[in-house]
Amino acid sequence: ITDRETGLFFENNSLDELIEKYDLYRKSESLRQRVVANATREVNTKYSWDIITDQLIDFYQKVIENYRSKRLFLKKKAKK
Repeated sequence: ITDRETGLFFENNSLDELIEKYDLYRKSESLRQRVVANATREVNTKYSWDIITDQLIDFYQKVIENYRSKRLFLKKKAKK
């Protein structure tokens, strides 16, 4: 999240700052439009199911390759 671009930051446990940011968001139409548009675009480009499944498949392929290379290494080591 980027402050004032895809969301609003406020100090942890600060009710006053949360209220201040809420009021700013509520009163500024241009800020709301920008945050909503940017956040929607970011979610659609980084977190779509197609992207997540592609990343998961890549991860599993690397795990399998790593497993196979270690297993092959252990077989070679055992033959010596």
